Amino acid sequence: MPATPADERDLLIASVLSGNPVLYIDNRCLYEREAELTQSRDVDLDPQGPQILRPGNDITLVGSGYATWLFEQAAEMPSDEGID
Repeated sequence: MPATPADERDLLIASVLSGNPVLYIDNRCLYEREAELTQSRDVDLDPQGPQILRPGNDITLVGSGYATWLFEQAAEMPSDEGID
């Protein structure tokens, strides 16, 4: 499940180029974040492990898709109080 606009684009391209059947699911909420697009990259559709976007010591937030962006925003809030 794509978590960023770049993930969404890159996974769609990899899905089209794949010789295997692919189920592609996107999230329209990511369409609004087009300004965050980075340079495209080649993506291997083999199972991938989780991505650690912001390491910390006090709290663990786990999300997929659009929720990842919401959790990144939420992670900023406690950092003002010294929570990592």
